[in-house]
Amino acid sequence: ELLSGGESKPVTENTKQLFVHSLAKFHLFTSLENAVSHIRRGLQKVISPKLQEEMSRMFSPEELCELISGLPTINVDDWVANTDYTHGLSASSPEVVWFWKAVRRWDSGDENGHKRLADLLQYVTGSRRVPVGGFVQLVGFNGGRHKFTLAKAKHLTVQSLPTAHACICTLDLPPYPDFETTIRKFELSLSLGTRRFDETAGQPVHD
Repeated sequence: ELLSGGESKPVTENTKQLFVHSLAKFHLFTSLENAVSHIRRGLQKVISPKLQEEMSRMFSPEELCELISGLPTINVDDWVANTDYTHGLSASSPEVVWFWKAVRRWDSGDENGHKRLADLLQYVTGSRRVPVGGFVQLVGFNGGRHKFTLAKAKHLTVQSLPTAHACICTLDLPPYPDFETTIRKFELSLSLGTRRFDETAGQPVHD
């Protein structure tokens, strides 16, 4: 029941406002109480009461959310500035130029383009959000800082899809011959990489 005795109260023109208010309260608060309670108990086990008090003075709820979840937007200029290149790649390599051209196209596009940026970040790092402090704060599997890295994929072919190593924030770029091939292969990778195994298993891939 959304409120006491609600099962026997019909939704009418006179009660619809109460119904909508009760429904919103349930979805925003009541339905989350159990999960929030478990999160609170877990935090209390690892954060002392004194530190909790200090944190409540230091951070607003929004700032604490960003510390836990990351930044809500992706700054492509910061992304470019904090990227390393390895295995023969440099900022001027054709594969790298085409990669960033695709990224900037998505960044300047509509909501779907911005979703692709988050998909790409998740594909390579395991997270859809950037840490507070920007890309310089990316971490690898061992908890240490590890820059976003583009590597020349000498073991891959033109037919290959880009390969990600999320534990070390590294993306292997195949030797694509042009920008059109690059963006097509990435969009295919990202469309497959964000779907569950049971959604893609047995399905033909059209490239």
